[in-house]
Amino acid sequence: MIGTRMVCAAALPVIFFTISALAEDNKQDQSSHTVGSTTFAISYPERNVAGDPSASLSFDKDIVVNGNGLPAGTYVLGLHAVAKDDVHVVFSQPSGKEEGTADGKLKERLRIAVRFNEAPDVSDLQIDLKPIKKKPEEEGEDRRRKRGPSEPSATMKLYWGDHVAALTLQMTGVRWVGTPPPEIPEHLQEPWSLVLHSLNGLVEQNVEMHTKYFADDFASDWHDGGGKDAQIQFFGWLANGGGLEDSVLILDQMKWTEAEDSVTFLNLIILAPVVNSPLEYTVEKTDAGWQITYLNGPPESHV
Repeated sequence: MIGTRMVCAAALPVIFFTISALAEDNKQDQSSHTVGSTTFAISYPERNVAGDPSASLSFDKDIVVNGNGLPAGTYVLGLHAVAKDDVHVVFSQPSGKEEGTADGKLKERLRIAVRFNEAPDVSDLQIDLKPIKKKPEEEGEDRRRKRGPSEPSATMKLYWGDHVAALTLQMTGVRWVGTPPPEIPEHLQEPWSLVLHSLNGLVEQNVEMHTKYFADDFASDWHDGGGKDAQIQFFGWLANGGGLEDSVLILDQMKWTEAEDSVTFLNLIILAPVVNSPLEYTVEKTDAGWQITYLNGPPESHV
């Protein structure tokens, strides 16, 4: 379930509108935009029945809109006019008796309050979707941290009448659906079970589960680094701040490297509001059995 940060102060009629992109002709049936690896489509269905929605927005990978997660899919766009300078942008989907069927009703998925500024007058609402370019110093910082290409953000400006408002879209580059790991060799089943237990602790926001198999000399470079106590403290901050809500595990790209009495599992991805990069666990065979000795956090968490 998608959490929203804004609650409508008054139930007013939804204003449905026709959308056009500034870079496209206003009367086109559909316009397409690509931001990073995410493809957007704005479509204009015919209005055969009075009150039918006049436009929809589709995207093939999950995005984050003003800090709110929105799964890949097709959404009807609507406006709730709450006050002269206070409008709620609403993303809705058809709601029917069966999944994927429509019965003329819409289920609200996300609502965001925006304030419009003055702009040149336009007849129909228009969308201008442009990627946000990174500053040279940010690109340099990525290279120093050896980060791969990151998914960009974009600004979606909404022009309506003589007003303009903007939403910030963060591309995730993925669909928010968990995937199982590849087949694990028999001799790695035991160390892998410890790592999976720790990962599930993150997903379930259970610190005891997450740290159960940490060795006494466990170390991590996640956030500001440290041992087990530091990881527990960081976990509490992450969970209490909602950073692990609705998280899922993406494990189909997992790899591992083996050394004498140790194995490192790489490309372990937990998708969460503030974590969507690979994690890396090292498990070593000790006198007490297999234990997790090292956790390498997302590259952007290194300081």
